[in-house]
Amino acid sequence: MLAIIRRVIMKKIHKLGFTLLPVALTVPLVSAGCKDKNKSEIRLDENTKLFYFDINSNNRATITAYNRAFFDDSNNIVAQSKVIKIPEKVKFKNTEYIVDSIGSESFINLTNLEKVEFSKNIKFIGDRAFAGSSKLTTIKFSNDSELEAINISAFANTNLEKITLPNKLSFIASYAFANIQNDKFSVILNSNLDNNNKLNIGQYAFANLKESFKLEIKNLKESTVIGADKKSEFAIFIGLKDNQIIFEKK
Repeated sequence: MLAIIRRVIMKKIHKLGFTLLPVALTVPLVSAGCKDKNKSEIRLDENTKLFYFDINSNNRATITAYNRAFFDDSNNIVAQSKVIKIPEKVKFKNTEYIVDSIGSESFINLTNLEKVEFSKNIKFIGDRAFAGSSKLTTIKFSNDSELEAINISAFANTNLEKITLPNKLSFIASYAFANIQNDKFSVILNSNLDNNNKLNIGQYAFANLKESFKLEIKNLKESTVIGADKKSEFAIFIGLKDNQIIFEKK
C-alpha cells in the first residue's frame, strides 16, 4: 500500500516539472541539534503545515525542516513558496510553542526561495540553515529582533543583496556569508553591544565575495569587535580587505 501511495505522489510531482526530495513528504530532513523531549515524535506545525519542529530545553520550538511540497484540500501538490515567513509560534496537538531558533540545514537548497522574514523571537540560526538557496536575495528582521547568533555557513552560496543585521547580534560564525556573488551584496550591522559583550566574527565569515562588498559596522569601536583593533589582520581573518570594512563609531 505504501509503495502505491509513493507512486501516486511521484506522478503528481512529475507533472509539476520540479524535483523534490521524497523524504520531505513524510519526515523532516534534519535534526535541529537541540534536546527533544520525545525524539521519536514528528511535529508539523498545525497552523501552516509548512514547518517541522522540535521542542528545545527552554520549552520553545526549533524549526528543523521545511515542508517542501504539500497537498491542498483538493489533493493537489503546492510547490515551494518564493517567500517564507518564520512564524512567531507553531502548534502541535493544540499546544502552541514560541519559535526561538532555526535548526541546522532546515531550509538548505531551497532553489525557489527569494525572501525570508524572521519573527522577532529568533535568537539562533543554525549551520547551513539557508545555504545553497541560490535565489535568496532578501532577509528581513524586525526592529526588536532577539537574534544573537548566525552559525556556520548559514547563508553561504545564496544571492543576498543589501541586508541589515539586528543590533543584538553578537556572533557571526565562519563562512556564514561566504561565496555570495551578487554585486549588490553589502551588510550593515547596527549594534548596541559594548566592551562587556563584544561582537565575534568567525574566520572567513565573508570569504569569496565581490570587490564591491562592504561591511558597515555602526555604533561600535574597533575595540568592541574581537580582533578588529588590528584591522588588516582582522580583515584577512574574516575574508575581506581593509577597505571593505567601515566602522561608524558612536
